[in-house]
Amino acid sequence: MDASNDPPSDIELLEKFLAHTSLPGEYKYTHNGSKSTRTPSFYDEHLPNVLRPQEMHFGIPSDTTFGLEAQLKEHLLSRKKLVQLLRTDPDGILRSLEIGWNYGLRRLSGHALATQEDIVVQAQHTVLGVVCDIVTLALYDWTPEQIQRLGDWELLEAGCSPEKETKADILIGMRSKQNIKDRQPPECADIWDVVKDLDPSSMRYICSEECKNLFLGQPMAYLTLLLLLQLVQDSSTKVATLWPSGCPECEKYGVSHSAFFNRNTLVNIPVDADEDFQILHVNDDQLRDEILHILDIIDLDNGANILDDNHSATTRPSLAGSTHGGKWYELVHDDMKMLWNTNFKSQTRTVHLNDIMAWVLVKIMYTV
Repeated sequence: MDASNDPPSDIELLEKFLAHTSLPGEYKYTHNGSKSTRTPSFYDEHLPNVLRPQEMHFGIPSDTTFGLEAQLKEHLLSRKKLVQLLRTDPDGILRSLEIGWNYGLRRLSGHALATQEDIVVQAQHTVLGVVCDIVTLALYDWTPEQIQRLGDWELLEAGCSPEKETKADILIGMRSKQNIKDRQPPECADIWDVVKDLDPSSMRYICSEECKNLFLGQPMAYLTLLLLLQLVQDSSTKVATLWPSGCPECEKYGVSHSAFFNRNTLVNIPVDADEDFQILHVNDDQLRDEILHILDIIDLDNGANILDDNHSATTRPSLAGSTHGGKWYELVHDDMKMLWNTNFKSQTRTVHLNDIMAWVLVKIMYTV
């Protein structure tokens, strides 16, 4: 029998289905400033010890990270009712999901993503809505009716934090028992009965996201972050100690602290997976190579338009007349000057220290 006449395999059908979760087209990112841009508050710089980052690294995904997509597909293919719909779907149940995903994702135009930070958050909400749908399909063998009404009951959600000063942009987790029951479509089998073994105290908030429009499509912003990483990894720099060693005003945030500690000491959170989907830390040589690589890209882009030492050809944000960038800027400046002059100044034709520090002041300091 001619192989070309064979019906598509289940994995081929799944790949076609998942193709509707891809962002269409290419986007260019520009940054026109956030309406909420401000200098860091005391609380921005204050975290309980258990939340303070211990290390900061430039990394690459491990082999197990690349296997995460394969594991997700494996789970989807184990759901017999879903696979049956992939093979034959006379009522267009999966097609209705595809149309909904396509509609939402197509609205994420480059223009929308390029404007204020709140629109970046809205765009991420849209993307996470699709991700939550796919994860839900992978978790259990739902009935066709439950799949058809997936957008109505939604097991997982990406929502906003109810907090104020400690607010996260997006919280991802499972809906409460009452919420799931209230959203139960009458024609579907009992949804809570399927998921009741999931511990709401562990699943209510699985993770949080902080969205920043850092204009990372601009090589200068990426270069600045790489240089900051280099400083952080050098224990001899002031930047290496980003967080205060003590907190004399800790009592101001007692409610926030007690809520955090209660949440984490009273709940026994299960292990997510047998494998550790970690990010592998690159060594100093790899980080240096990446910095030199970005410098080459910037030089190639701007080589035809080299200006004098005081006005680099690279695109940089305006300093808006600022002569003092605050404590964070001052903390970074001396270490960055030493790093730049010693290791990288001679490696570029168009990039200058002021270009780097402009990004520290305008784009990075305000997004701590």
